[in-house]
Amino acid sequence: MKKLIFTLTLAFAFIANNSSFGQSLERQAALDICECSHIIENNVSPAFKEIIGFKLIAETQEEFDNAMLTYITNNPDQAAKDMQWMQSMSDDNGQFLRCISKMEMKYDNTELDTPDMYNSVMVELYEIECDFAAALFLFGAEVQEAEVTESE
Repeated sequence: MKKLIFTLTLAFAFIANNSSFGQSLERQAALDICECSHIIENNVSPAFKEIIGFKLIAETQEEFDNAMLTYITNNPDQAAKDMQWMQSMSDDNGQFLRCISKMEMKYDNTELDTPDMYNSVMVELYEIECDFAAALFLFGAEVQEAEVTESE
């Protein structure tokens, strides 16, 4: 009996310490996306992070584009470094894409690739206050939408 109680106690402690226990699939995905985004976020300038974050609150694409152009014009050297990091996101051997690939494998055969889930993950990114990842996620959705529109 003591062995059974000990085993159950260990099992319960393991489950209680598991950070994904009780979290929705969307929340888990948002946390993973946020973690991957830190690879880029930690390597770009604070000013560039602000510009990327502005994407979430800009009222129009033109407003965002003007903010980006102003940043690039006023900080050409730093902007070049920041843009280099952003381009590294698509590098097959880069840390960011490896992180995203692992995440995609983790959520393979789930329903995370539906538009409803996209919106739910976006809400979760806001709730966990991972604005940089939310902005990157928004950029990705726009690129994907443009590709779909182009292929029609």
